[in-house]
Amino acid sequence: MNLLFFLPSLVYASDAFPFKLISFSKQNTISAKQVAIGYWRIALLSSIIATTCSGFIRIEISFPQVQSSEQTYFSCITAHGILFIFLVIVPIGQGYLNWWFPGQCGKWDFSLPRINIGSMIGTEISLFLIIGSWLPGGWSCGWTMYPPLSSIQEGNSIDMIISGIHLIGVFGGLSSTNTLITFKQIEYNQTYKELSLFIWSQCVTAILFIGTIPSLALALLGILCDRSLSGSWFDPSGGGDPVSYQILFWFFGHPEVYVVILPSFGVISTLLESQSSLYGREGMIASISCLGILGYLVYGHHMFTVDLEMEVKLLFSSGSMAIAIPTGIKVYSWILSIITKKENLKSFSVPIICFIFTFVGGGLTGIMLSSATADILFHDTYFVIAHFHQVMAISSFLAFSCGIQLLGYKSHSGYLILFTIGTLILFFPLYYAGIIGTPRRIPSMTIESQPFMFLGLIGYFLSISGTIGIMIHL
Repeated sequence: MNLLFFLPSLVYASDAFPFKLISFSKQNTISAKQVAIGYWRIALLSSIIATTCSGFIRIEISFPQVQSSEQTYFSCITAHGILFIFLVIVPIGQGYLNWWFPGQCGKWDFSLPRINIGSMIGTEISLFLIIGSWLPGGWSCGWTMYPPLSSIQEGNSIDMIISGIHLIGVFGGLSSTNTLITFKQIEYNQTYKELSLFIWSQCVTAILFIGTIPSLALALLGILCDRSLSGSWFDPSGGGDPVSYQILFWFFGHPEVYVVILPSFGVISTLLESQSSLYGREGMIASISCLGILGYLVYGHHMFTVDLEMEVKLLFSSGSMAIAIPTGIKVYSWILSIITKKENLKSFSVPIICFIFTFVGGGLTGIMLSSATADILFHDTYFVIAHFHQVMAISSFLAFSCGIQLLGYKSHSGYLILFTIGTLILFFPLYYAGIIGTPRRIPSMTIESQPFMFLGLIGYFLSISGTIGIMIHL
């Protein structure tokens, strides 16, 4: 019995997933493509739970008369964030990594196939560990787990979730190392400029993850010591500093945005390469490299509300604005590729256009937030919520939906358009809610913000309907 079904078989029957198991190697062993299916199953289970939590949040803030306990509300917010970031979007990218990367490197499988299989199984273990710790009492500290909220919550749920995230970090680091080793042993006689942009995206992603995950591990270890060993790493009463947690967390947190989004960029570029219609290859390679470098240097824009020096704010603000340059190069290349080779991209045009429209719409608001003055006003409002959901989550899903067609499945254009319209109706009103000062993480909304929240609820149901339609028509 394949090891692939060791944990997923507890949740799914072997024929419950639309992709059939295809052996990628000559031997009767688990191949990289089978591992890809395992990652996609992890993402499917996590997305069902996270989307359900999102629906509960939307209903809670849309109807003042429907109020649950604050513990339940904050638990849903925490579960929604942690599952989507660590166990939905990243595993989808890992699936595409396993499906395409070895073949594009001229190999049957990764250089360390057992490490690859173990990373997938370890991610599954962390998924069940996190879900199991959430169900009994929930988490009320938010997905960022800022102290002192994460330090004072009673019970073992926070300890378990920290253990689960540590597992994700360990096995994600092993997978990233395996990716770089496989790339180093590439068997094609090509120059770096001739390599697929998917390979470039995944290698930069691996470097970002390896370089930043120790920072998150150290931050979570400090919380664990404060909780279990009466430490004071982040407790001001014992000489600790909560701001040091934010520095450690966001040194990982902002590069994690590119760990999430760069694989989806690679999928879009691979689609255009497959149709011989990619424009500006050298510029695309340079932009991917610049995003990888700048991703390390702008984490401070998440901390503009902290008492930073003016020079430090100016530095991080300038770096955040500079990220728009390589991103703009990529968008320009994609648009020009569509215009110049539109006949070759007739069947792919709808998902690509939906992706570009959503990504650019959310990215323009990121330029606004790169200003320290504007960020102080918008930081704790729904403006930020709408921004990072559009840029990181929705754009990634639309890009990965383009990759579905390269796997031999046709995504229904009508349902993709319905999903895109639903997400726009969901998040565009939240920008206006943020402009009028509606605070996030608050279960009770003001009368002025109620129309925006109700529109968002309508958009939520439209996007869910589009998602279900896409899954049915695969």
